[in-house]
Amino acid sequence: MWVVPLSHDVHMDQHRNGERGWWEEQGIDPLLVAALLWTSGGNDEAGITIIRNASLIGLRRAA
Repeated sequence: MWVVPLSHDVHMDQHRNGERGWWEEQGIDPLLVAALLWTSGGNDEAGITIIRNASLIGLRRAA
């Protein structure tokens, strides 16, 4: 299973507003983020870098 980590408050907002629409509103492709996190092989530093730089490394959905 692949997941994209969210804080509790953000996760609850995601559920209140519908998952697909919420991700679209954020402009993030969660499947791509999850795949990159999976390829980091559990390396915490790599995972943190992926999350922090999502918008800089093309993880945002194309407009």
